[in-house]
Amino acid sequence: MANYIIKSGECISDAVENIFGDITNWSATLDENLFTSWTPTLYAGQILNIPTEGTNNPANIQALSEYPANNYSVPDINEQIAEIFEQMEGGMSAFVPNFQPIVADTNTYFEALSGMQISDVVVNSTGAIENWDSILTAGNYDTWTPKLIAGQKIAIPASVTMNLNNFRALSIYPANNYSVPDVDSQINSIFERMSNPNVWILQTGRWNGAGIWTIDGEWLTV
Repeated sequence: MANYIIKSGECISDAVENIFGDITNWSATLDENLFTSWTPTLYAGQILNIPTEGTNNPANIQALSEYPANNYSVPDINEQIAEIFEQMEGGMSAFVPNFQPIVADTNTYFEALSGMQISDVVVNSTGAIENWDSILTAGNYDTWTPKLIAGQKIAIPASVTMNLNNFRALSIYPANNYSVPDVDSQINSIFERMSNPNVWILQTGRWNGAGIWTIDGEWLTV
């Protein structure tokens, strides 16, 4: 099977165009690499499997080999260049501007659902509990059992080991430690209160002898 190495700044559409010269191979490339999103997060050096059934456009491939598709964006340096010339005209000594490198975020993110603990997040996002420590480190957590809230985004580093069989199963039946209150005690409490003669309820209506629902607003004890 042929492979393709992702370059810095490439998104999945760039990779598909650069490989085939034809964007219609997008879906086949996603399937071949078991991506679960139309826009997966990629990182420089990542190896993609190239599907054998892809449709090539040789003319486009030739053009893209010289001018490859790439969504990498760099800061606007015009202002910085103008500043350098301004300082040079002012007689200041030459200096090297401090350009900060652009660091790509290679993490994916998992949204915690109501009741999820960190162990649930680990298995639901990777299918493998052994990624627990890596995910804690990526999130800068200082405890093994951080408190999570519904909607919280948890960073999943690209270095985790995926168990795809578990991942697929958990995408249908996700792990969740959410526990519902014991309703038996609540039901018993309701009947207890209803047996109290000092508790009143409003009878809002009833079926009369003719089978017609009537609303009489009569107060009754229960």
